[in-house]
Amino acid sequence: MSEQKKDTSPLTKARRIKRLVQISEEHAPPSSRFDRSVEYPSDDLPEWFAGLQSIVEDEMFTSMEIRINGGEVFYHISILE
Repeated sequence: MSEQKKDTSPLTKARRIKRLVQISEEHAPPSSRFDRSVEYPSDDLPEWFAGLQSIVEDEMFTSMEIRINGGEVFYHISILE
């Protein structure tokens, strides 16, 4: 059996734009020790977020939220204009 590669690209190609991205970490309940916001160039995201580069560089991207640990930790990822 030969493996076929499935095309998973979007139907319409969007332009990729290098941008400044803000990643905010917030905890529930709030924690002054761990809650913070940091800015990164989209082509230099920290290791844990590096896989999101193509998403945040898509011209249609505005923001996203990632919840972990049963919703106790939130990561807000947004574009700085």
